[in-house]
This record gives sequence, structure tokens and C-alpha cells, in this order.
Amino acid sequence: IDVSKTAQWEVVFEHADHIGLFLHFKTQETENDQLLDRGFLGVERKLYYRELIARFSHHLALNWNMGEENTNTEQQRKDFADFFKEIDPYDFPVVIHTYPNQMVPVYSTLVGYPSYEGASIQTSPTTVFASTRRWVTESAAAGRKWVVANDEQGSANTGVVPDADDFFHSEIRRNVLWGNLMAGGAGVEYYFGYQYSNSDLTCQDWRSRDRMWTYSKWA
Repeated sequence: IDVSKTAQWEVVFEHADHIGLFLHFKTQETENDQLLDRGFLGVERKLYYRELIARFSHHLALNWNMGEENTNTEQQRKDFADFFKEIDPYDFPVVIHTYPNQMVPVYSTLVGYPSYEGASIQTSPTTVFASTRRWVTESAAAGRKWVVANDEQGSANTGVVPDADDFFHSEIRRNVLWGNLMAGGAGVEYYFGYQYSNSDLTCQDWRSRDRMWTYSKWA
């Protein structure tokens, strides 16, 4: 781990605490989820997880995401979550993310499992309500009700576009923001599509979606 970068991140996270933001730690992506210990819970991965917990678990509000668009096995996902539950002294929620077409095979094996508290779902705006409602309901039926958020909406090239391209964000407001909340969800995080300026990879100006922050505050 590059400790200079973790120190820089700590500055950002301290600021987030001061303004009341919830931190979502996505511990790995689909491109690198087989990198440490070939995807297993081995020495490398344990060291990485311990570093994250030691450096950042003192923050006020956060969750640990075991993988974005995750491709690990069911047992590996359970092992990762178990390790966090064993090591994290503050017992923050552990969640998981997967592809839209993989929600059933991934989430259905984890609902009710004692080390998981939720999911961050990726889906199209029109299905946010149904997807959120399904996993809130199914997890409750399994005896461990999940916290279900929506963290990616729309296609990779659109997501939430800048205010200059869609001032009212009508579809995102109705189907994503309110769709998740009215289904009993935990809230939303917005994905910035790569077709537009200030995308998920290039954003330097969070004011590019200023209206969406206002609409979210009202909700």
C-alpha cells in the first residue's frame, strides 16, 4: 500500500466526516478481484484488509464493500466478510456489489448470511425500485434484513449527466432517487457516464451535478 496516498485519502475522509457524508469503501473492482492471493483470503489480502481497517475504520459512518462487479466465488465472498467481522472493532456493515444480470446468483447465496448486511445494486433507472424492493424483502424473509443502496444507474456512457445536459434530471429523480427510497432502500450514489464531461474517470468539478445534490437533499 502506498502510505502517502492513504494519508491523502485520510484528508478527504476527515472532510467527509465534517460535512456529514457516508463513506463507501469499495475494496476491489472486477479488474483486480483475482489479484491478491488469486482471489482467495490469503496473506496478501488479509494484510490489505487490515491496513484498510486500521487506517480508516475510525470514521463516523461507512461500509465495507467486498467487491464492485464482483467475480469471486461464493465461499470467497463469505470468507472476506467473515474476516472483516472478525477484525473491524466498530463492526461496520459489510456489503457486496455485482453486475445487473448477476444479482440473483450472487445475492441469493448471501441473504441471511450473518456477515453480510447489504448490497449496493447496479441496474437501469427503470428497475431500481423493483430491484431494491426484491432484495430488501428477500433478505428480511431470510432473517437478516439488508441495507440496499443503488450505486450505479443507467448505461456506462450516461448515468447521471451534467446539469448542463439535463437540468431537471427527471428520470433519475423519479426512478432512481425516489425509486430506491420508496422501496425501502438506503439511498443512492450517482454514477457519471463517460460520454459526458466530468465523467466517473475525469470529474474535477462536483458542481457539474449541483442540481442533483439539491434534489437529493430535498428527498
